[in-house]
Parts: sequence; structure tokens; C-alpha cells
Amino acid sequence: MISPEMFREFVIPSFRKQIAGLDYTLFHMDGKEAVRHLEALMELEGLDALQRTPNAGMPDSGWEEWYPIYDKVPDAGKGLWISIWQGSVDDIIEKSRRIVKRCGSKGIYFHYPDLPNADAERLYRAGMNNFR
Repeated sequence: MISPEMFREFVIPSFRKQIAGLDYTLFHMDGKEAVRHLEALMELEGLDALQRTPNAGMPDSGWEEWYPIYDKVPDAGKGLWISIWQGSVDDIIEKSRRIVKRCGSKGIYFHYPDLPNADAERLYRAGMNNFR
């Protein structure tokens, strides 16, 4: 990865050009090394959302250690895509509940694993109630 200063100098101008030609934009932030560029990304006008993906072998995006990242995204007026795949359906519901409680439900998109129908129904019902 490059330094935040080099990212701003060499990458951000290219992103601005790409964003200008698109209706909807999402940046796939993959790995802990990319987090150093969060501030620059949140300043990008026209960037609509951030997709947070942890490194392989790390806890999924429902892990509380990722919350400081999530706090900055809604504050910048951007949406957030969070993949939660580890644990039981109860764990997935609880992780989702904590994130919605912290960040609100506006602009949050959860991506879940394939689940048995009964578990998917429980997750759906919890989501329809904003994970209250």
C-alpha cells in the first residue's frame, strides 16, 4: 500500500474522474491496510458508499473493532455495505442490531451468507423491525 499522502496525490484524482462518469459509486475497502485511506475517501464528493471487507482470517465486518471505521462513514453522508457471515443466525442478528443501534439504519446494507430458510426468515423479521 502507499502512504495517505501519495494516495491523495496519485489515486484520489483518478477516483474523481471515475466518479464523475457514474450514477452510483461504492469503494471496496479490502483489508486493514486500506483503512489508512478512509479519511481521503470520505472527503470524495460523489462517492456514495463504502464496502468494508476485512482481511482473510480476520473476524467478519460485524466485529466491534471495525466500529470506528463505521462511525466515519454515515458522518460523511455515505452508505455502508457490511458483510456479516460468522456465527449462528442469532450472532448475525445481534451483530446487525449493534451496528444499527450505533449507526442507524439509513444507508446501511448488510450482506449475509446463505442460510437455511427458517434462519433466513428469522433474520428477515429482525431486519424488518430494524433489529430492535
